[in-house]
Amino acid sequence: MRHLFGYIYFRVAQFYFKSDGSNAVRALLAVSMIPTVTLMIVMEIFLHYFFNLSEIRQYAKLGGIIISVIYLTICYVNYLIYRNSFFDLRDKWNSETSEIRLLKGSVVILSLIGPWIIFFLFTVYFPISKG
Repeated sequence: MRHLFGYIYFRVAQFYFKSDGSNAVRALLAVSMIPTVTLMIVMEIFLHYFFNLSEIRQYAKLGGIIISVIYLTICYVNYLIYRNSFFDLRDKWNSETSEIRLLKGSVVILSLIGPWIIFFLFTVYFPISKG
């Protein structure tokens, strides 16, 4: 799994290299977003089945703070993992053929937008009942 996140980090960092440089802040934020949104999906499912809307509203602000702290923690951990690794990752993956790069690029895009799509679909098609 770390290999997949490393590849996503590298491709996003490469895309934004001219503006971010080798620091790759946007890549770091993107890689950190994936597990955070996945956690939001799990929380949405948990809330959907165990709480009603009035109970959720009571703790919504606290939930937002908790998700934010988790996201920032994941960002920090990913910073520790990926700092100064852009050029090593570039040496590892820069020699891919265009077909492989296109295939893996599709996986990167799906990995970045897939959790959001699932989250919004679940929210739309399985709304939390009022109560």
